This record gives sequence, C-alpha cells and structure tokens, in this order.
Amino acid sequence: MVLLAVGNAAACCVFPSVGGFTGLRRLTIEHPLDADMVSALIADNPHLSTLTIGGRSIFSIGEVLPSLPPDADRCLKELSLKELTFLRGDVPLLVPFIKEVKRLEFWFMLDIPDDLWVELTRCYAPLTFLRSLFIRSCKMCLTESFVDFISSCSILEELHFTSSDFDYEQYHGVATNTSLRTAHRFWIDALPRLASSLRDLELEGSETSGFYIQDVKYVDALSECHLLEVLNVAVKIDLASAVQTRTLIVNHSSPSVIRFC
Repeated sequence: MVLLAVGNAAACCVFPSVGGFTGLRRLTIEHPLDADMVSALIADNPHLSTLTIGGRSIFSIGEVLPSLPPDADRCLKELSLKELTFLRGDVPLLVPFIKEVKRLEFWFMLDIPDDLWVELTRCYAPLTFLRSLFIRSCKMCLTESFVDFISSCSILEELHFTSSDFDYEQYHGVATNTSLRTAHRFWIDALPRLASSLRDLELEGSETSGFYIQDVKYVDALSECHLLEVLNVAVKIDLASAVQTRTLIVNHSSPSVIRFC
C-alpha cells in the first residue's frame, strides 16, 4: 500500500490490528486515540517517505514515535508534526527520524526544546539534506543554538517561521537585548550562508523574537540572496531607512511581500 490516511480519532477503530500494513510509503494520522498504535505502525513501515502526525497536544512526540538506533536506515523525506507535546526527553527519539528529511514541519507546538537544534547540528552538520523548514505558530524565539543550526543548513531553500504570542523575557528568563544580539547573528552570519540556495523566506514574530529587520545592515545580508522569489518579513526601522530597505531589497531580488511595522 502506498498511502494510508486516518483523518479522525474514530477512524482508528477501523484498524484494530496494524500488523498487516508493512509497505506504506506515506502515512497521515490526525488526532489518534492510541499512541501505541501510531508508534507500532511507524515501526512496521521503515520505507515511509512522508509522515504526518497531528495530536491536539494529547500525546507527546515520545509517545507516538518508536525508538530508532542513530544509524537506522530510514527513507523518510518529509516529516510534519502538529499539536504534539514536545518534551526535552523526546529529542533523542526524534533526531534519527530527521537524518535524511528534506522537508521538516512543526505546527502549533507548545514548546520546541533548544536541545533539538543542538543535537541536529552535532549529529548531522553540515546538513546537506534539509531543503525546507517550517515552524508555524510555535512557542519559540531565536536562540544561539537555532542560529548555529541554520548556519549548518547548506542547501536550505525555504525557511518559514511564525511564533505564537508570548513574552520572550518571561519564557526564557533573559533580557530582550539577548534576543536582539542573537538576531544580529542570524541576519549577519547565518543568512549569508544561505545566499546560494534560499528562495523563500517568511518570518513573522513578536518584536522580542528577533525575526524582524531592525537594522539596515540586515538588508545587506538579504541583498546577497539573489535567488529569493518570496520574501515576507517585518521591518521596524525609521522611515528613511525603510525607504532605503525597500529599494535595496527590490533591486537585488524579487520579493512578494515586505511588511513595515
């Protein structure tokens, strides 16, 4: 079987035994009732190329993913995790699944441990496989570890980030200027490393998240990304600099959206 999609919790009852499914290539499970069923189904199908799991925060990632050795031979190319609880102890379970993933998505996650970026960078840098990273409506800000991870993604073509609304200082227990210093590293150091591959950049975060342009120097980094086809970023600088920003970006690439705060 090439594809199995379980669209709601009740549909899980249709599959009281999952032992017969061993040749799946794509698997989508939304709102499962039984985490063990999901874990067993994944374990029995080592040739999955696409995996999507949505859990409404009922289960943690560690409950729905089976254990894999770090050297496991997996075929997974697209991984999408939605509304799952992300515990710090889940990182060692998740990292082996990302080994060859080209498209990685996190949706509506209450928390993404910083350890994930640390381990991915430690295990796989330089990441010569990841082409698309989508982090949607998650409780996360720029951190040094995330910047290091992005810097190691040598062929990244798509980077989308939207953060949920929360207080950065309260969440991380650090001053806002720490976020801004990390943002400086992201725009000045990490982004130019993606200049030869990045085609789609969409960043939406709070003022303290670091994912917005608040220095004209950041524009110089953007202007090096000549392959950009879609650009959706927030700009928070004075009017004169904003005009300069728009001119520089438009002259050096072909963005779709530039938002001024």
